[in-house]
Amino acid sequence: MNRDPKLASRATTIEPFRTLSLLSRAKSLIASGKDVIRLDVGEPDFGTPEPVLAAARAALSGQSGRYTEPAGKPELRQAISSFYKSRYGVSIDPSRIIVTTGSSAGLWLVIAALLDQGQNMLSVFPGYPSHRVFANVANGTLITLKSETADEIWPSVSQCGAAWTPETRGILIASPSNPTSAVIPWEHAKALMDLAASRGGSYISDELYHGLHFEEADHTALEYRDDAFVINSFSKYFSMTGWRLGWVIVPPAFVDAIDVLAQHLYLSPPEISQQAAMACFTPETLSICESRREILKERRDTLLSALQEAGFLVPHPPQGGFYVFADASRFTMDSYAFCQELLEETHVSVAPGIDFGDFPTYLRFSFCTDTQRLREAVGRINTYVKSDRRASNHS
Repeated sequence: MNRDPKLASRATTIEPFRTLSLLSRAKSLIASGKDVIRLDVGEPDFGTPEPVLAAARAALSGQSGRYTEPAGKPELRQAISSFYKSRYGVSIDPSRIIVTTGSSAGLWLVIAALLDQGQNMLSVFPGYPSHRVFANVANGTLITLKSETADEIWPSVSQCGAAWTPETRGILIASPSNPTSAVIPWEHAKALMDLAASRGGSYISDELYHGLHFEEADHTALEYRDDAFVINSFSKYFSMTGWRLGWVIVPPAFVDAIDVLAQHLYLSPPEISQQAAMACFTPETLSICESRREILKERRDTLLSALQEAGFLVPHPPQGGFYVFADASRFTMDSYAFCQELLEETHVSVAPGIDFGDFPTYLRFSFCTDTQRLREAVGRINTYVKSDRRASNHS
């Protein structure tokens, strides 16, 4: 009898996150002394703001480091509620705010609460790869819809309506999006919220990159519908990626169920991170974050211009976030192989479009480093693709 242990099918059918494999290789090259320019993941080079670090140091000198409530420290939930009132003009009962171990944990809690086996959720193509993985782990499906028009990435209301089945539980929209950094027009978002409500489903708004809008003011879904799920994080706008802290705002009817899930799946978010995050909402920290947003806008403009001059096509220039999603069909038909090649030959690390859907000729460039390094990175790539060295590698 064969007694070898067997993996669950979900563990063997989920595709790897290739960007993270490239990140590991990039870090290995850096450790060996190579000058690698990393344009791979969305992690600003600014570092965590000093007021947040000071709050963490104060927490470490006390009796911090213990379990907290599964939904997070009450004072942090209140601070998040006050932030929504001051920034968006919406009143949120702190009891509806669940502090999570990063925004990924928040999204997983929502999907686990909404999806049963065989059910699905609608979303956008291209999109963040972990969204569909969370649905798969819940034994459900993420149905991604590509816009019918070339100048848009957002599926129309009629598309979503046609794709909606009795097994559909809602619509998941991430704006600014990853990988395109596109921002959904506010009227379009409201129409999709109305559609979800009319079909008895939920609207899940992934607002991870809020605060990083470059052209227009951001809108939270809660400005329009109080029954939307909203997911956010301290990682991006507040530059706290490694602190692993986020939050999800849930409709009142779902609070108890999601709190119970959080108890069992995560026990509690890290207390030191929560203590540090209390300083995010001070005027000093918010001023720092706003000044960084202006720097990111300048970096966006620099990278976009350099890529276009080098022959990359950018159908959807970024409106927020950290990324340029560029068509590299002039240079490759295999984005992952091309990313590996660029990393080894030019020491520039970027993300392959194939991670975000069926985009074998696309690359995602992060503009989380300074403008000089962005220009140098594109210059290295441009020199390499025109060189005899590349020709010999493909001969």
